[in-house]
Amino acid sequence: MSNAKEYLQKIKYYDDRINAGLEDLSSLEELVTRITPVLKTDVVSSSGSQDKLGDTVAKIADLRTQINQDTDAFVDLKREALALLKKLPDDSKKPYYKILHMRYVKYMSLEKIAVEINYTYRWVRRLHGRALQEFQKLLEDDA
Repeated sequence: MSNAKEYLQKIKYYDDRINAGLEDLSSLEELVTRITPVLKTDVVSSSGSQDKLGDTVAKIADLRTQINQDTDAFVDLKREALALLKKLPDDSKKPYYKILHMRYVKYMSLEKIAVEINYTYRWVRRLHGRALQEFQKLLEDDA
């Protein structure tokens, strides 16, 4: 069951990485507008890079590449997970799809899910565990 949970938690992991990367990118782009290029022709000895603008632009390019890679992984993982989730039962006795979708795709807490589907928190926890077991079976069949 932990494999199913870890697999689904990767969706949020990539989403968080992308958002953090975008925040860092925004900070670096703001920094670029404040850096003033300085031309020094006779530098005898110095410590560190003298091209702060160039270094920052390189960091921006690297960060954009990483964000694009994370976005690709996020989209692929989410597409695969949703395809598997759709194979789960989703009726009044076994709302497995609904619970896992709300938990791992919409990032809702089990408490909010319980309120949303009008079940007790305890019952949602139990159904969540069963849904993860069913999802684990789908993962194993898919492998």
